[in-house]
Amino acid sequence: MRTILMVRIIGLFLMILIGGCENKREDNYQRIVMEWQSREILFPDSMTCVGDSVPFCIDKEFMIVAYYDSLGCAGCRMKLSNWREFKNKVDSFVGPDKVGLLLISDREDVLDLNDALLKTNLAQNLYHDKEGVMNRLNTFPKQKELQTFLLGKNHTVLIVGSPLMSAKMEKLYLDRIMADSSASVGEVKEYEEYGHDFGSIMPDEEVSHIFEMKNESPDTLKVSKVLTSCECTFGTVIPEKIPPHSVYRVETTFRDTVAGSFLRSVTVYFDNRPEIRFELTGVIK
Repeated sequence: MRTILMVRIIGLFLMILIGGCENKREDNYQRIVMEWQSREILFPDSMTCVGDSVPFCIDKEFMIVAYYDSLGCAGCRMKLSNWREFKNKVDSFVGPDKVGLLLISDREDVLDLNDALLKTNLAQNLYHDKEGVMNRLNTFPKQKELQTFLLGKNHTVLIVGSPLMSAKMEKLYLDRIMADSSASVGEVKEYEEYGHDFGSIMPDEEVSHIFEMKNESPDTLKVSKVLTSCECTFGTVIPEKIPPHSVYRVETTFRDTVAGSFLRSVTVYFDNRPEIRFELTGVIK
């Protein structure tokens, strides 16, 4: 009963994310989530934890596995900065040894990822699967929203969908990971989330949106950093010091060339309040 309820919750979160879906598409997503629940993810024999000589370890209590095919800008789709922030958050609650992160790319050439991987300290979390072994072993769903999994014991699927999708999906991951931990779920800092849909745009068309925000607190806010999900997305906060009850702007810009739906994010971090994430969605014709 609990498994069925979890599947329905995950399916609802996915529907909120992609929005405006027809009933047929919604039923298809629900079916795929149900099929993958409790399924075992298979790994090549070479991917074992044998010590520091290998770049990753799959022998963890929990594993997060995200598969990315070769289409489009790999750095954009993989959202490396967001993965780094999420992994740091998880480690701050349960320690660095409980949850593993494995990012799988089947690109023949990963040179375009090297700089981003080094900057985010995630080079050891990348599995370069240029022969497509992982996909042949598992036949991952074609929908990119469903190509990320939280695995438990024996590499069985606990959650389908990425914690980078939304605050709700992130909390779902954290709740499950910390269910048997001494950390309290109530200690998790919830961040605010806003979104804008650009609708249909042309390839390589640059689109922008300004979020007008207000500092409702009695304290002056200071922006500490702004992180974007990829190099195709930009974000600026004006001004960076925001007096109490004053208005500030978060200016966002997006441009990409790959046709299909997209989800990008700009996350603003402050010195004295939880972060705010701005999600940009749409479809490139």
